[in-house]
Amino acid sequence: MNSFVERCDRCFRSFLEKPSIDLSRIKDITVRAGENIKIALPLKGWPVPTASWKHGDDDIYKDDRNNIEVYITW
Repeated sequence: MNSFVERCDRCFRSFLEKPSIDLSRIKDITVRAGENIKIALPLKGWPVPTASWKHGDDDIYKDDRNNIEVYITW
């Protein structure tokens, strides 16, 4: 590997950030069947991480019953 490629590789790696989740404001909630809930979960990392939701071992997808929205903030 030439020195330019090695420098570029080191530079690129310096921008990488391991994904992390801020759980400090998460608490137990109780809702009745049919009620809506909104969960804001601060997730950061680079490259931008992806997130998914599960109920037990089952994935939760956006459908007629579940509205999942993801917002990227800087």
